[in-house]
Amino acid sequence: MKALFLGTATAAIAASLALPAFADDAKAGYSPPHVVDYTGGRVPEYAHLEERPNTKLIELGLAVVAAPYTLSVLYALGTCGAQMDCRSGSQWLYIPVVGPFMTAAQAPTTGGQALSVFDGALQLIGAGLAVAGVMMPRSVVVWQDLATTLHVAPEVVPGGAGLSVTMTSM
Repeated sequence: MKALFLGTATAAIAASLALPAFADDAKAGYSPPHVVDYTGGRVPEYAHLEERPNTKLIELGLAVVAAPYTLSVLYALGTCGAQMDCRSGSQWLYIPVVGPFMTAAQAPTTGGQALSVFDGALQLIGAGLAVAGVMMPRSVVVWQDLATTLHVAPEVVPGGAGLSVTMTSM
């Protein structure tokens, strides 16, 4: 009899301290959406098609622009820094894509012209890839799983105690 009383009292205390059911469902029940490239065919009923920018192409283009541009800026800093007279055309290297072509037009040697044109061509190709990634989006299939939550709480009933189990699917 004593054990039943302690058990019932413990269950009553636990029930009074329990959070209300579904108090944190917004946090626990979220399921991130699944995104898969669309390769053709039928789209399931629970999913839909979306057009998204081609991020792989954009990232590749930005990387192709950034590498030669970084080298151009480093060269420009060495030849056209603060309180320095710039070598012919070096000041244009601070401007991406267009700057190397302007430097090539003013370069005193054919080697400098060729290197500047190569640098500008790489930057131009990278910029073209990034623009193509934006202009030519990719199709993806998107769906989100149903969020299922399970809530277990102690419950006091006349003559004893028990557990209440609630399962919801949103």
